[in-house]
Amino acid sequence: MASFKELKSGWRYRLKYTDPFTQQQKEKSKAGFRTKPEAELAAAEFLRQLKQGFEQTDIPLVDYIRNWIDNYKKDVVRKNTIKLHDNNLNTHIKPYFNRLMLQNLKPDMYQVFLDSLFKKGLSKRTVEIINSTVYSAIEHALAEMMVVRCQNLVSLMLQ
Repeated sequence: MASFKELKSGWRYRLKYTDPFTQQQKEKSKAGFRTKPEAELAAAEFLRQLKQGFEQTDIPLVDYIRNWIDNYKKDVVRKNTIKLHDNNLNTHIKPYFNRLMLQNLKPDMYQVFLDSLFKKGLSKRTVEIINSTVYSAIEHALAEMMVVRCQNLVSLMLQ
């Protein structure tokens, strides 16, 4: 349910919804609309996108990868591959990107992550396997249009 309020700077909408990934209650607000109908239209657009599944651009990277493994890989690949993805996530990706949001992942910060894996003494093949876990999840996010600004990240990962 959306609520609207007139501010000195214009109109604001605020609405509460359930996050489809975490099942937690979230609140979305946006201000700066000149008129109430503009705010109503923006709120309606957000709700439309929410129903289509495009609302989550602010999910943590680690949660997205966990969701990708659980929902898209479990029944498709072998158990050993799932164990490998889980190990990559828990041992390398989660400690490094613990609170980073998917939308905020940048190519240069991802490259620093890969470099840090080499500095830990991991072999080139191990780093390639970890990269394939992140790459596949990001590629899926791009296909779902969950990441709109990270197009360059995929090209970096291909190098």
